[in-house]
Order: sequence, then structure tokens, then C-alpha cells
Amino acid sequence: MTHPSTESLQALVDGKLDRESEAALLAHFEECETCLEWFERASAARQIPLESSTQEGDPSLFRRRLMHRINREQTQNAIIRFVVTGFVGLLAFVFKTLQPSPKGDCTRVSGEYER
Repeated sequence: MTHPSTESLQALVDGKLDRESEAALLAHFEECETCLEWFERASAARQIPLESSTQEGDPSLFRRRLMHRINREQTQNAIIRFVVTGFVGLLAFVFKTLQPSPKGDCTRVSGEYER
């Protein structure tokens, strides 16, 4: 599989590709997770405001920016769920390990300890 150049990927992030080149890169992303991840990181780092895309009048640019915003929000929600789930799991583990074992309990009967 031949990967697109960094310049092509950056041009896509900047919205400077023609529709044919853009379609080819998007088709490549469907098969190449590495390029898709690079593109998503570059797009998220740029954080283009959605409002500016409507002024430019390009529907594909609007769609792409909207999808990146949705993807970024979904990623943030997934991270929050991951952290909360991990914290709850850690609390469950701590409470489970702090509970005394019923097998090792000692009781005191008339001055002596009995197991």
C-alpha cells in the first residue's frame, strides 16, 4: 500500500485539495488506519472553528470539519468514560482487598484467642 505524502495530507487538513484528490485520500483512509490517525491528530490540533466553514461555501469542507468536531467530542467522551470506569474499578479493587477474610478471623473466648 502506498501512503500519501505528508504534503497531501496537510493539504487535506488545510482544505486545499480539489474534490478528486480529497475523495482519493478519504478512500485511502478507509483502508489505512495509520494515515487516518495522522489526519485526525493533525485536524484536531488545528481545531478549525465550524462557523468559518459556512462562510467559505464549500459543502465538502463543511462536512469534513463537522465530522472532525463530532469525532473529537466522541474521543473526549470515550476518554472520560475510560477514566471513570478505571477509577470505579480501582475503588472496587481497594475495597475488596481491605475487607477482612472470613477464614482468618480470630475471636476471643474467655481470655484466649480461638481460630
